[in-house]
Amino acid sequence: MTISGVTCGCSGGGSLVNTSWTVTQIQAKTDEDKAAIAGAKSIFVEFLGDGRLRTSVKRADGTIDREDQESYSLDGSTIVIRHPGYERRVNYTLSGDIMTVSSDRYDAKLERYIAP
Repeated sequence: MTISGVTCGCSGGGSLVNTSWTVTQIQAKTDEDKAAIAGAKSIFVEFLGDGRLRTSVKRADGTIDREDQESYSLDGSTIVIRHPGYERRVNYTLSGDIMTVSSDRYDAKLERYIAP
């Protein structure tokens, strides 16, 4: 169902720090992740300046599921996502306002969200 400048309070993070992204395409690879995105109308990812990663999933019925217990850091071209109980490594590339991510659990494209 998403990061240069160590001044953010996280280790790594710069070009993604304080950015927001809308998931435009996602292909889940595991049953757990397929279930997590089932019924999702939209997915919004925020890389907060304090090193937290917030993911909001808006469901077709209008409810919003929010995950904000994850933290993030960068290790080269990998986003390291940590949560109590797990750590995930997600490869990413940036091309302008498009981020492509890939992991053993999902592949996705995200578009930078710029508030009006």
